[in-house]
Amino acid sequence: MLSRIRSLLATKLRIFLISIGLLGSLNGIACAQSGPGYVMPPGSTVQNNLFTAPAGAAPTCTNCTIVSGSSNSFGALTVTATGTVPLTFGGSGFTNTPFCIMTDNTTKEAVSGTPSSTGITFSGGATNDVLSWICTGH
Repeated sequence: MLSRIRSLLATKLRIFLISIGLLGSLNGIACAQSGPGYVMPPGSTVQNNLFTAPAGAAPTCTNCTIVSGSSNSFGALTVTATGTVPLTFGGSGFTNTPFCIMTDNTTKEAVSGTPSSTGITFSGGATNDVLSWICTGH
């Protein structure tokens, strides 16, 4: 009987210690908000252009004006001449062609865009339309 109680206590102690270890591991894995950014889990890396705030050189464009605060990952531009609007990402751009969502915020024109690792070529916007984009690298 005594050996059965010892075995049961040993098992419960192992479960308790494993639980403590798992909680400690999960605590290290969870991302916690800290000020304007996020704390990454130990050993994590940020690769390519996976950022959520302007960083590095701003994008440039032809036939448009870039809205202040725009970055490679997200931004807006105002069309200054109807037709094709080539946007060039700032800095080195993306390593691969990013996944992008583009929209016309002004007249809801049928705007399309063709992303590449170095920029986006917009077409379909009218003069004074504000076009925006969100791109995520991979």
